[in-house]
Parts: sequence; structure tokens; C-alpha cells
Amino acid sequence: MPEERQKAFIPSKERGYKNSERELACGYNIQQGRSTVYTAMFLAILFICLSSLLELPLLALGAVPASLVAYWHYPMIEPRPQVGCNSHGFYLERLGFIGWLNITNATIETSYVRTMKFERLILTLSCNLETAIIAREVKNWWRIPMMKCWHKKAADLKRTSPPAGRAGGSRIVVELSHVNCSPEAIINYINKYRRVT
Repeated sequence: MPEERQKAFIPSKERGYKNSERELACGYNIQQGRSTVYTAMFLAILFICLSSLLELPLLALGAVPASLVAYWHYPMIEPRPQVGCNSHGFYLERLGFIGWLNITNATIETSYVRTMKFERLILTLSCNLETAIIAREVKNWWRIPMMKCWHKKAADLKRTSPPAGRAGGSRIVVELSHVNCSPEAIINYINKYRRVT
């Protein structure tokens, strides 16, 4: 797909998180991320300042883990969509668009740890992930180690075989606990586009 066409339909901050009834893009809840990132940055600066004032160079080493925590969680304070969908497919940040024809099922899993509620979107694909992507997002090397809201795991294909001509299948797990959008809204959009497709 031409790059200019790909950029035209990738959800973006400039175009808005919800542009119309037929497009949805959700970023992290920035309020949740600020406390973690800013506290880690403050501690890193504090260790460096104390190291300089007390003339204890080894104290500056304390800034390293604090800086890594801030770096890892930095996407949580960016106004960048992490999850989205439109007529072209389902969007995941640092991955791109997965075509609707390649998504066989979408469900929400909910779990509880004491009073905390965690929700995950499970996307089951009809093929492997590399085949399912119809428009890949350009990768920035400096973002690769950072936190992302999704991960891949192998699908259980013992009961359901992939369509003829398609080798294997994948499951994508999207962590929705920190994403600023209700799981029900995401499922509704997915079902709507899959019916249209």
C-alpha cells in the first residue's frame, strides 16, 4: 500500500481520537501515566543532584533504574493512539493495521486482583500475524524497548483449523486497563466493521 495512503487512514492525534461514527482511536489514560513517569524522572534528577552536592559519584547510579522506569512508561504520557479501527482494519501502535478478513474472533477477558479490575481484548487471527497485517507502521528504533499495550501468543489450533492455504494462526492480547476507551466500545466497533466486511 502506498505510504501516503497508509498515513491517510492511520488514526492520529491531529485527526482526533474519534473522528466519526466509523473511526475510533484510543490512547493511554495520560492521567494514570503522569504519576509514574514524573516520579521516576524526579528521582533520577534527585540522585544526580545529591551525587553532585555530596560528592558521591556512586550515588548517581541510582538515577539509572529511575531513568529506565521513566523511559519504559513514557508512551503512557504521549497523546498517541494505541488502539484504533476503521474500514481498513484494526490498528495497533508499533504494528499497523490488521485486516478485518484476518480476524476470526474478538472477546473481552476480565480478571480481578483484590479490588483491581483488569480487562484484555483477545483477537484471534485466521493466519499468522505477519500475513494478517495489511499496512505496517514504520518502526522507530528508539521506541522498540518501550511499553506497549499488546503482545502476541500462539493460538490454540487443536479445535479450529485455519482456512485452506493459510499456515498457522495467532492470538493478539491487548491490555485495556490503561487505555482510555471502554472495552464495550471497542468490541462494538470491531463487530460493526466485521459485519460490513
